[in-house]
Amino acid sequence: MKGGRAEMCKEVEEYVKEKLSYMIMNVLKKKKNQNMTNEEILTYIMEAYDLSEEEAKAYIKSAQL
Repeated sequence: MKGGRAEMCKEVEEYVKEKLSYMIMNVLKKKKNQNMTNEEILTYIMEAYDLSEEEAKAYIKSAQL
C-alpha cells in the first residue's frame, strides 16, 4: 500500500506542475497581447505565481517572447 501511495503522490505532483506550466504559458501570451514588456511580464508572473527570477525567465524563454 505504501508504494502505491508514493506513486500516486508522484503522479499528482507531475499533474499539478503540468497544469501550472500550462496556466503560466497562457498568461504570458495574454500579457504579451496586452502589449506588456517582457520585464513587466517577468515581474507579473514572479509575483502572481511566486516564482524566482530564474524560473520566470525560463517560462518567458520557452514561450519565445
